[in-house]
Parts: sequence; structure tokens; C-alpha cells
Amino acid sequence: MSVETKKIRQFKCNSCGGELELHNQRTRYVSCPYCGSVADASNDAFQVLAQNENPEHFKPRSFLKIGLTGKIKDKTYKIIGRTAWQSNYKEYWAEDGETGYSAETWTFDEWLLINEDGTYLTIIEDDEGYGYAYSMTPKFPSLPSGTRSNDFYDNNSQQVTEYGKSRIMYFEGESTYLVKPGNEVGFSQYSTSGTDYISEWRYNQDGSIKEIEFSFEVNASADEIMKAFVGDEQISKIIKKKEKSKSTKKLNKRIIFFVGLINIFIGIFLSLYYPSSNYGHPVYETKFTLSDTTDKAGWYVVNDSVKAYSFTDLNTIKIKESDRKIRLNFVPKTLTDSFQCMYKIEIINKNKNVIYEHSIFNYHYKFYNDTTHEANREDYLFYEKYDLNNKKSDNFTVKVTFELPKKYNIPAKKRIGATVRISTASGEKNIGVAFALGFLLMIISFFIKKK
Repeated sequence: MSVETKKIRQFKCNSCGGELELHNQRTRYVSCPYCGSVADASNDAFQVLAQNENPEHFKPRSFLKIGLTGKIKDKTYKIIGRTAWQSNYKEYWAEDGETGYSAETWTFDEWLLINEDGTYLTIIEDDEGYGYAYSMTPKFPSLPSGTRSNDFYDNNSQQVTEYGKSRIMYFEGESTYLVKPGNEVGFSQYSTSGTDYISEWRYNQDGSIKEIEFSFEVNASADEIMKAFVGDEQISKIIKKKEKSKSTKKLNKRIIFFVGLINIFIGIFLSLYYPSSNYGHPVYETKFTLSDTTDKAGWYVVNDSVKAYSFTDLNTIKIKESDRKIRLNFVPKTLTDSFQCMYKIEIINKNKNVIYEHSIFNYHYKFYNDTTHEANREDYLFYEKYDLNNKKSDNFTVKVTFELPKKYNIPAKKRIGATVRISTASGEKNIGVAFALGFLLMIISFFIKKK
């Protein structure tokens, strides 16, 4: 016979007339869920013995409620009672070689369940989750001595992790003993191998110990508790909603992860392509050969063997204030055997002052003898950032100087030259944004909870 059909009695509350029913033949007291009255269920008078607080002030924390039927470890259980407790206790701590106890306050609900055989099971529920509490008969029953407790199985001394008193705040459903708000129990707990072992004692009116109970607790997940009561329509809806949400989160997590990965690949691509690209807003570009230069005395002389060629672009470069952080690209173009050469590039303001200068000396350029091939090699490229924000002038010109050995015979001046490009440094920002956004999205995806 299922727990559902084992109704011992039904009656009306003497205070409010609400319908009440009993499922445990050992029940002696019952609390009305409508008005909070605690009645004597041991006879047909159902005399009111105590009064709870307004039930509206102590609503269940979650989906659990009186009357739910579920299957736990292949046994069918029904929830027949709930007691709300507040504990004032000492909790053991150990840190950096020091130990002690801290004063703590905690609240929790204790749900009483009964199965077909009349066996009890308790579900503990608090702000951190759930647990099952099982009554037990220790091989070595004893109360703690100070902050030490004997192990229930091997009688070895154990460190007490929590001890104190718990006070009843509210009660609903059935009980085998009179549960009155304000009543207190003492307790002590030690932990070993991930299990909490509890001694609990009730007091007589004179403060002496009336009775002692022993139990152990194991943690249970919210999903585990829900699945135990999946037959309830409301809980089934909650489970379906959670599964849908979990599936959506899983999909969103994958999408965010892959979008982040794509952003990182974009950042890698841009960083590899960056030196030879015109990435960013183009500001200036010019191409020239030695045919466009004029012979001048070398600015760098090696044994009077250097001959210099300089090129100055007379076209004015106008750089807006918003584009003052620039990226300078310089690509030399040569055609000959290996030789030594020097390049210098200068940016000059309208007052003909050099505000930027960069020099390159190349010991080995392996160029081409084929007069039909123009070497415009990307590995000869250099680029450099420069901030013009502190320059008041808006107008600039570019000057490039080549220095070649005098002994070098130039067969075709049009075959030797360079390309100068100036663009904003926004491309570099975009690379940084791509990397940062990619890593951020991947981190977010890892923090999306699986539950």
C-alpha cells in the first residue's frame, strides 16, 4: 500500500475550521497550516495546546511542501511535517597554525518524511542547499566532552566542529512530540570522511536532559531532491524549466566561446598582417625612385666613400587632431647585388623643423640582378608608431635620404626607390580590442554555470 493511501484520520481545526489529515499513526501533535494552531492529536478532542506565528511569516524556502510524495532510494516517502529552526552555535576554525571557535547564527528547515513501513527520514534545507539526515544507533553512544567527541563507530576522539543550541521558530504538519515555538535543543557535531555526525538532546523544564538522538547527514543537490518528487505537477514544471534553461545556457556558452575564439583569431591575423598592411585610416602615401632625388653631400660619411640622394615631397600632409597618433611604414625598393646602404626618413613641420626622424642601416640586402624584376620585399619593411599630439602644426612634409657607396654604379635610377605610408594607429587599437574581446568572451563562457 502506498503512503498516499495511508490516511489515519481527517478532522477540522478547532481554531479556524481548516481541513487537517494525519498520515502517521504515532503522531501526537499536529499544526494547522492555515492558522498555526498546534493541537493534541492523541484523542478526538483535538485540543489546541500552542500557537505558532503567522504561517505567512514562515513560508517554505523552495518547492518542498507538506503532502509531497516522492521516491528516495527505492522507497516511497511522504512529507508530513516541517520545523523552522534558528541555531546559535560555535563553529571550529583553523588557519595559519591557529585554531578557535567563532560565534555563528544560522536558520534552516527540517522536513519530516515517512515511508510505507513507518520509517522516518529528514531533509535539511538551508540557504546553502539540502541534505538527508538519517537516525542511527551508534556503536559507542556518548555526549561530547568539551570540544571533543568520541567517534560513534570506533570510539576515537574527534574534534567537535559545531556545538550550541537550536530554537524552534515555527512548526507545521505532524510530530510525535510537542513542538512549541521557543523550545530549544542542544547539539554537537563532528565530521569525518565528508559525513557530519550529530548528537542532539532535548531538555526537561528544569534544564536536565530529557532524551538524546543520534544521526548523520549527507549532502544532496537541488536536482536530486527535485527528481525524488518529480511526480508533483509543480515540481515537474520546475524541472522542465530548469532543463530548458540549462540547454539554453549550454548553447549560449558555446556561442560565446566560439565568438571569443573567432575574435582571438581575428586579432592574430591582424597582428601578423599588421606590419605590411594599410590597416587604419590612411593619411599619406608617396612612392618615388632615385630619378626623383637630388645628389647632396652625405649626412653619414664612411671614409668619404658615401654618396647621398635625398627626396623631399613638397606636397603638404594635413593630419587632423583626431589622427595624430600615426603609424609610419617604409618599404625600400632596390635592384642589384648585395651591398650596404643607409636610409633616413624625416617628418618636417611648416617651420622646417624636424619633428621625427628614423634611420636604418642595412648590411645585407640580397636584391635582384634581373633588370625586369622590381624587389618590393615585405621583409624589408619597418613600421613605427609616433604621437604628433604635442605638435601644434597641422601641416607636415616628408623627406627621405638614401646613402649608397660611391663605387656603386646605378644602372637604372628608376629601379631604386621607396614607398612611404602614414596611417592612423587605429588599426592597432582594433587588434587590441579583438584580443581583449575574444579573451573576455571566452572567460565569460567558462563562468556560465552548468546548473
